Amino acid sequence: VGLAVAKGICWALRLPLTGVSSLLALAECSALDSEQILAVKDAKRDEFYYAGFGRSEGGLIQTVTDSIGPAEMLRELLDRGFKPFGPGFFALKERISHELLDRDSDGYDRDRLGGAVAFLGYGYLRAGKVLDLAESAPNYIRVPKPREWKS
Repeated sequence: VGLAVAKGICWALRLPLTGVSSLLALAECSALDSEQILAVKDAKRDEFYYAGFGRSEGGLIQTVTDSIGPAEMLRELLDRGFKPFGPGFFALKERISHELLDRDSDGYDRDRLGGAVAFLGYGYLRAGKVLDLAESAPNYIRVPKPREWKS
C-alpha cells in the first residue's frame, strides 16, 4: 500500500521516486559504537528480517544481504561481532542468549528512523537513483503467506 501511494503521488505531481531499504535505514540511525551493525526486525513466525552493515569513512557498507531466518541464524552473526539494533532486538533477546544481547535497550528510536529514510532518499535522488514508476514493485524477502480462515 505504501509504495502504491508513493507512486501515485509521484506520478500525479511528476516527481522522481526512489526506494530505501528499511534495514539500511535502521543501521543508518543506529548510535551503536560498533564497527558491525546487525539491523533486525521481527518477521513473526519465529523468524527475523536482518542485514549486516560495516562502518567505513564513507558511511555504511552492506556486508550481509537482506535475509530472513530463525534466531539461531543470527547467533552466527553475533558470534562474528555484529551488534544487533532495531525493533527486533527484544524478540531476539527472548529467543537466544548472547553477550551482545545483555543490555536493557539497543537505543532504537522510531522517530530517528524517519530522518534516516529522508536522509538516504535525498542522497539517492541527488545521485540520480530513481525508480521507474511503471515498473517498480516491492522487494519482498518472503512472499506473504495467506492465512486459512477459521470457521
